[in-house]
Amino acid sequence: MRRKVSKIGPSTLMVSLPAKWVKKYNIKKGAEIDIEEQNSKLIINARTEKEGGKISLNTADFGHFDKNFISYLYQKGYDEIEVRFDDVNTFNIIEKKLNSLLGFEIINQTQNSCIIRSVSAPLEKEFDPILRRTFLILLDMGRSCYIALEKQEYDNLKEIALMERTIDKLTDFLKRVLNKKGYGDKTIFIYCIVRDLEKIGDIYRDVCKYFLEEKNRKQISKDVLNIFNQTNNFLELFYKLFYKFDKEFMLKLHEEKKNLLKKAFYLFEKSQKKEQILIHHLITLITMTFDLYGPYFTMVF
Repeated sequence: MRRKVSKIGPSTLMVSLPAKWVKKYNIKKGAEIDIEEQNSKLIINARTEKEGGKISLNTADFGHFDKNFISYLYQKGYDEIEVRFDDVNTFNIIEKKLNSLLGFEIINQTQNSCIIRSVSAPLEKEFDPILRRTFLILLDMGRSCYIALEKQEYDNLKEIALMERTIDKLTDFLKRVLNKKGYGDKTIFIYCIVRDLEKIGDIYRDVCKYFLEEKNRKQISKDVLNIFNQTNNFLELFYKLFYKFDKEFMLKLHEEKKNLLKKAFYLFEKSQKKEQILIHHLITLITMTFDLYGPYFTMVF
């Protein structure tokens, strides 16, 4: 398909959009479209948003109520959810769960049902800042956990572990926006990255919980702490690469992965059980952080 370039005014060039495409995606005057530059190509995407729609959930159909039912429907993009239940305690569970779902509120309640509705439309425009905020909270969580273990300030781990709830809240919201609005031709890759950022937060939380137990409070060796610090730096390296592609960062990511895993496995073999638990988590963190590279590379190239 070829189009002739027209000139409007002294310096503005214009190309018409194909009528069939305009009609298919209901493009009107004043509508916004996304244009992505890829070398000599310009990729045009219509800004399409899936209708969130409504759904009714009866707990009797499942034999029980799982609080994550609400999370899954929220992530899928529903704008209104009716929940019918027999056990009045279900409402208390729903109310508590909504504290972790950005932009969802209960707008109607009876003895055996409630209606939850999205009020998040303005927030959905903040996808990119919220994604960056997720990265930064995750980096802060890792650094804070390392410092607490280094200084043996184990009681601080309780507050650090709670940071995982914020990460869950943000990643649930990001998944919802991706399911509703997409992210151009990068949706599936961004979704994989968001999903794994949430899992990395879970690992940091599990480290905190392990050392919160009195029986596990033991001074960590300098070698293991050093690996922990380098693991945090490894995640930060990916963060920098994600927001600014750099060939040196990319090469360093590959080298650091090999070196860190080699050191971690060596320390695992000669360490005591309590340190082995931490090293196991660090190995998982290193592997999962590097796994972010796959969807990132595909998205960029």
